[in-house]
Amino acid sequence: MWNPDGLTGVTLFRAEHFQQRFARHTHDEYALGVITSGVLGFDYRGAHHRAGRGEINLVVPGEVHTGQPEHGDHWSYRMFYLAPALVANIAEQAGRGPGEPFFSAGVIRDEALASTVMALHHDLDARAIDALEAESRLIALLI
Repeated sequence: MWNPDGLTGVTLFRAEHFQQRFARHTHDEYALGVITSGVLGFDYRGAHHRAGRGEINLVVPGEVHTGQPEHGDHWSYRMFYLAPALVANIAEQAGRGPGEPFFSAGVIRDEALASTVMALHHDLDARAIDALEAESRLIALLI
């Protein structure tokens, strides 16, 4: 878990062959990531969800959820933790009104979006882009 240079309000996390089982908990941030192998199972907003390889996992701040390997003994993923003020600011600048956006879906099945999330995470992880490009790509991803 680390904070990329030049992106205030962003924390990155990467886990390979993760076996951890998370009991009911919440985050203060938006959690947005892509499953890279295995299947994540989680309870969220009154339903059980499964996110497999190439699918996006999304959790809004303050929503109780769990997390565990759904099939087999592990899953791998890359995750962004985004400060609510950052997401709200980007949404407001994009004309979506004031306040923190709410997303009800826990899993998004969109190959193009997942590829965009993965590419930005990978480039930030590798320190392959400067702060201006990172900020521009994050804004484009979120709007």
